Amino acid sequence: MIISEIKKDAKVKLTGEYAKAVLIYFIYFLILFATSFLGLYVKTKLLHYIYQIAVLILTVPLSFGIIAVFIKMSRNEDVSLTSFITIGFQNMKSVWRTYGRTIIKLLFPMIILILGFSFLLYSFLQVATITPNLETIYITDLIKSPQVIIAFIIVIAAIIYVAYKALPLSLAYYVLYDNSEFTGKEVLEKSKALMKSNVLNLVLLLISFVPWFLLIYMISYIFTLFIGSIAVFISTVLCILLAPYITTSTVCFYEELLNENK
Repeated sequence: MIISEIKKDAKVKLTGEYAKAVLIYFIYFLILFATSFLGLYVKTKLLHYIYQIAVLILTVPLSFGIIAVFIKMSRNEDVSLTSFITIGFQNMKSVWRTYGRTIIKLLFPMIILILGFSFLLYSFLQVATITPNLETIYITDLIKSPQVIIAFIIVIAAIIYVAYKALPLSLAYYVLYDNSEFTGKEVLEKSKALMKSNVLNLVLLLISFVPWFLLIYMISYIFTLFIGSIAVFISTVLCILLAPYITTSTVCFYEELLNENK
C-alpha cells in the first residue's frame, strides 16, 4: 500500500466537491461549538452532568454521520450539507451499539493510562514538595527523580498499549456503514480483520498530515503575535479546511483494504 497514492486518490475524489465538504465540516464543528458554548450556562452541577450526557448521546451519531457522508461522496453518491445529521440519527441505535462495544474493549487500557498519568502527577508533586522554591523547578530536578522517570516510562508504555488496542478498531464506523445489520461485536471483528497487518500503514497515513498541522500552528503563532486571541479562530478555520482531506484519505484507505480483501 502506497500512502502517496491513497492521498492522491483522495484529492481526485474531492475534485468538485471540496467546497461542499468544507461546508459540511463547518456545520459539524458549529454544532459541536454550540453545544459546548451552551454548556457554560448550565450552572447546577447535576444539570451540567445531565447536559453533558445528552450532548454525548447526540454527538456520537453525528461523528458516524460525517464518516458516512464522506464514504458516499467518495462513491459519487449525492449528499446534502445536513445529510450527516440525518444519517447519524437514522443509525443511532447501531452507532451506539458499536460505540459502547468499543468503549468496553478499550476500558482496561484507558484505566491503565489514567493510572499512569495519575502516578506521573503524583511524582511531580513529590518533586515539588522537596524543592525549596516552587518557581525554580527545572527539568534537571525532574530527571534526577527515579520516580518521575519511572512514571514517564509507565505513561509512554500505557499510550502505546492504548494505541495498540485502539488502532485495529479505528475502521468500526466505516464497517458499520457498509454492514448496518452487524452487531457491535461483528463490526469490531471486521475492523480488526481489515486492519490486520495494516496498522502501520494507517499510522503512516496519519503521520503524513503532521506537516500540515505544523504549518497551521506556525500560521496561528504568527497571527497571535499581531492579533492576539483571534488567531484561535483562524487555526480552527484552517483545521476545518484540512479535515475533508484527512477524512477522504481515510475513506480511500478503507476502500483500498476492502479491495485487497476481495
